Amino acid sequence: MSPAHQLPGGCLVRYQGRLWLKAERPAKDYINHYLVPTQPEPGLALLYIDPETELEMVAERARPSLGTARAEGGDIPYGDLIETPGGPFIKALDIKKDGQRHAAYVDIRTGEVRPRQERQLLAAHGQWKLEV
Repeated sequence: MSPAHQLPGGCLVRYQGRLWLKAERPAKDYINHYLVPTQPEPGLALLYIDPETELEMVAERARPSLGTARAEGGDIPYGDLIETPGGPFIKALDIKKDGQRHAAYVDIRTGEVRPRQERQLLAAHGQWKLEV
């Protein structure tokens, strides 16, 4: 077990008996730490965690297992895994402290949380899973 701030983004961790992808978003003077589900679920959202939260490292990197790509066109729901020239991202709901809701994109290789990644979309997958 290690505190969240000691584990790299993009690793698979176990927390409260469940497997998660560890994600991070750098701010001006600190880093925000999050957990992201390792398979799609309705309203998939970033789960903010305290940097001291104890996590069990399961694997340094996640391996995606992808289902059939969605047909082109239409909105991409939260919980889809998208492929872009920049890599694979999980589209997650990011609920701010003031209640505002935004789309966040988690790079599954680095765990970095980024904005707006759908511009050069290659494919979107509604069925996927991150594995060890």
